[in-house]
Amino acid sequence: MSDRLGQVRGQHYSTFAPQVSLLLKLKKLGAAETLLRELIEASETEARLTGMGVASWYYEQLADVYCAQGDAPTAVAILTRFRRQRGTPSDLRRPLLSRLKRLTARGIRPGSPPRLALAPQGRRICALAGCQTALVRTQIKYCCVAHHRTAQRQRHPA
Repeated sequence: MSDRLGQVRGQHYSTFAPQVSLLLKLKKLGAAETLLRELIEASETEARLTGMGVASWYYEQLADVYCAQGDAPTAVAILTRFRRQRGTPSDLRRPLLSRLKRLTARGIRPGSPPRLALAPQGRRICALAGCQTALVRTQIKYCCVAHHRTAQRQRHPA
C-alpha cells in the first residue's frame, strides 16, 4: 500500500499542479473541481497514514473554483475541511484560515444557500436573463465571460 500512497489516476497527487493550473486557465471549472476533490482526498489519506500535513494549495484552488462559480458557502465548507486537518505548517495554514475568517465574517456559512436572487440592496446581480449570481466588486455587468459572450450573441445575431 505504501507504494500507492497519494496516488490519483496512477500518479502521485503532487504531479497534477500543472494540469490543475491549465484547467483553471481554460476556465474548465467542472473538470478542475472534480480533479481537485480527488487530489484533496489523496492528500488527506497520505497525511493520515504518514502523520504529515496536507497540501494546502489544492484546498485554496478548490475554494477559488467555488467562489468563481458563485458558491461561497461551499468554498467556506472546503476551507473549514482544511482547518480540521493537522500537521500542516502554520505559514501554509495562515492565508487559508484568514480567508475563511473573512468569509465567515460576511455571514457565509457552510451549507447555507448561495446568495443569489435576493441580493441585499446595493448588491448587483448578473445581467444575463435567468442568472441571479451576485457580482463581486471587480465584475461590471456579467458574472463570467461565458455570460458576457452569450449576451453579445443575443444582441448581435450572426
